[in-house]
Amino acid sequence: MKIVIIVVAALLILGGGAAGSMYFLQIGPFAPPPVADGDQPKELPSTMLDLDNTSFMDMDTLVIPVLGTGKSRSFYLDIRIELASRDRSGAAQQKVRLHDAFLRDMFVFLPQHLKQRPTVDLNAVKGRLLILAQQILGVELVRDVLIQAAYER
Repeated sequence: MKIVIIVVAALLILGGGAAGSMYFLQIGPFAPPPVADGDQPKELPSTMLDLDNTSFMDMDTLVIPVLGTGKSRSFYLDIRIELASRDRSGAAQQKVRLHDAFLRDMFVFLPQHLKQRPTVDLNAVKGRLLILAQQILGVELVRDVLIQAAYER
C-alpha cells in the first residue's frame, strides 16, 4: 500500500513538472495558435506609458479602523497616485484634501463592504479611490491609483 502511494505521488509530481514546463516554454497544448501564410500576427495593444510626462505622488498611509464585527481591526493602505504631468505642484497642494477625502470615504465604505464579504476587495477600493482622486485633482491629471500595500491588524 505504501508503494502504491509513493508511485502515485511521484507520477503527480512528474506530471505537474511536465505541465508547468510546457506552459512556461509554450509548447504542446500551451503553444500559441499557428499563423497562416500571408497573415500577420496580431499585435498586442500598446499600453506603454509616456514616462517623460508621468510622475507619481506618494500618499501618507491610510489607517482605517473597522468596528462592529465583534472585534476591532484596522486596515492600512499605502497608496501612490500616477499623474499625467511632470509638474506635481498643483497636486501636492491638494494632497491633504485628497488624503482627507480618501479617509472619509473609506470610513464609510469598508465597514459596509466587510458586512457582505470576509475580505476586502482591493479592485473596488482602487476604483473608489480613483474616482475621488479624479474629482479632486481632475480627470486629465490623474491616470491611476496604485495600491502598493494593503494589510490588516
